[in-house]
Amino acid sequence: MKLKKSFRLILIILLLGGIGYSVYFGYNYIIEAKEERERIEEQERQDELKRLYNACLREEVRDREITPELIAYQNSMTNYFRTYMVGVSYKDLVTGFSFDFQENEVFYGASLIKLLAGLYIYEKAFNEELDLDEMVEYKQQHRRGHSLKMREYSFGDEVSLRNLVDYAVSVSDNTAHFMLVDYIGFRNLQQYGQAMGAQHTLVGIDNYGSMSAEDAGIYLAHLYEFIQKSGKLGEELKSFMDNDYYNFLGLEDRDITAFHKYGLHDVFFHNIGLIYNGSPYAISILTHHGKRNYENVIRSIHERINNFHNMFFENRQNACRIRIYGE
Repeated sequence: MKLKKSFRLILIILLLGGIGYSVYFGYNYIIEAKEERERIEEQERQDELKRLYNACLREEVRDREITPELIAYQNSMTNYFRTYMVGVSYKDLVTGFSFDFQENEVFYGASLIKLLAGLYIYEKAFNEELDLDEMVEYKQQHRRGHSLKMREYSFGDEVSLRNLVDYAVSVSDNTAHFMLVDYIGFRNLQQYGQAMGAQHTLVGIDNYGSMSAEDAGIYLAHLYEFIQKSGKLGEELKSFMDNDYYNFLGLEDRDITAFHKYGLHDVFFHNIGLIYNGSPYAISILTHHGKRNYENVIRSIHERINNFHNMFFENRQNACRIRIYGE
């Protein structure tokens, strides 16, 4: 009898222990499941707030955002730029925030047009209207001075369209540019720029032509859109602009990546480019300072434009933070 009672007691203890164990771990499971659900919900909430915040940053600029502080700085830039012979165009490529100074003044564009020729070729490739590996014969009529890459070739050699664009954009190779214009057709390239809204594409008597800061800004905006939509092709074209060859848009004390094209001829020196700094923007600085001081002119102008850009973007960030996070 005693053994039976002891056995029953052991069974009861084991049963109660099992029930207690199940209740304990079941309770912990419920708590952990609840905490995990709350963690997921909080993460989803934070993700949604971040999405709304980023969407806020990308909204088109409104008149009420042009604060007295921005207006005062804009006026100071205008007064400063009057001390130079320049045309300037700046535009935030996401919000549309912009600034222009003598943007319609016409300059001899020099090598700036090479970027448009490269964009023409790459857009045609994206639309499957040509093959970047198509070969073009180098003929004597194409030969020009300042041809750092094409001087390695001989007449009769063939060069791919991809390499010609690379040479024309990255080191401003003149022979490569003439081969591209010959391939594209002068009138086709001219109409391509005009279709974007530019007023002075290839106006003049040569394969370089005239340009305004506004025209250059139009080309850059079109280039940015192409890069955004075209994947590897756009990134490849952009990579040709990532160089230090007469690139004075970079500012040494700031984390700025400037994808650029320069133009230089006689009294003319220009830098245009896409700047990835917080919010991407296009900047065009065309000058009559080709024989003197052009590096300092470009850097000092861009420094002020970058300050202006950052002032607006910081205001936008603060406003969006208050609107979305209530901070």
